[in-house]
Amino acid sequence: MQDKTNTLLAIETRLPPYHYSNDEVVEVVKRWLSSQDEDFVKKAVRIFKGSGITKRHSIAPIEVLFSKRTLKESNELYMKEAIKMGELALKGALEKACLQPEDIDILITTSCTGFMIPSFDAYIVNKLNMKPEIKRIPITEIGCAAGVSAWILAHDFIKAYPASKVAVISLEFPSNTIQVNDYSWENIVSTAIFADGVSCSIWGNSDQPGLKVQDTQMYHVKNTTSVIGYDLHDSGFVMRLQKEVTNVIAENFKEIIIPFLKKNGLNITEVDKYLVHPGGIKIIDMIELLMSEIKKDVKESREIMQTYGNLSSATIGFILKHYLETKTSSHDQVLALGFGPGFMAHSILLKEVT
Repeated sequence: MQDKTNTLLAIETRLPPYHYSNDEVVEVVKRWLSSQDEDFVKKAVRIFKGSGITKRHSIAPIEVLFSKRTLKESNELYMKEAIKMGELALKGALEKACLQPEDIDILITTSCTGFMIPSFDAYIVNKLNMKPEIKRIPITEIGCAAGVSAWILAHDFIKAYPASKVAVISLEFPSNTIQVNDYSWENIVSTAIFADGVSCSIWGNSDQPGLKVQDTQMYHVKNTTSVIGYDLHDSGFVMRLQKEVTNVIAENFKEIIIPFLKKNGLNITEVDKYLVHPGGIKIIDMIELLMSEIKKDVKESREIMQTYGNLSSATIGFILKHYLETKTSSHDQVLALGFGPGFMAHSILLKEVT
């Protein structure tokens, strides 16, 4: 019998009911930008067509998302859908793990695309009648990296409380933050690459086969706070997305992962599968180029980006689930990596044990 170690017990994903092909989105974008000059519209259309995304899901009809709404109106939609979809994702993960809501000791949630106090996890605790002693940890301001960040915190909690079961819900609705009066290229690019989704995972010590956590790392790149983030305006959340973000990742990529792997007795070629938050088409192209130097790929990341878009902190859960459903080996060494505002890169090293 194996020693009990932190293991992925279940992973679940959920998508909102509205979905649109890229061609459908492009037609709406043309109407949205009809007041702009022809060359501007053509460039914007090229950005959407070049996003590499085939379909986007959203929590509301596309006509609502591209309408003028107050911050109160959009945030009320976020609140309603966050509670509903978060509950569905957690119930699905619990069923897969053969657990009951009262079995969860710690609930970590990540979301940066809306605002509510108390956070949506409090409502889910009530709806599922979870234990009153549950530890609730909402993470709100580290963007796309938060999916991996929450897995890292789950691992730390399990080391401190070995009998605990930890649930992580990553829930993002970027489509609800579209700024229809903002014709900046930052807003157009972010509108082109982001979409909505929810992932939920459950972690706990187990001596059974599965994907085991070996080590974690949080890495901060100094003096890069301006390259990505959200600014809060009267109209809502405004994406700050500078083109330098690709260079920041490229310049620091090896420094982020090589010492971390070396600490764990591995070199970069000994990792069988890299699961990397894709960001956008330029970022995933750059990471694929770096991976090709060591004869590796990030196909799962690209496939999720193409199929669903950038789901912010929820994306890495979709990528991990896709990997588990399509993997051809049962002994993989896996590195999951998320990027986010700060600028930071958070890593979790996993090993498939049979």
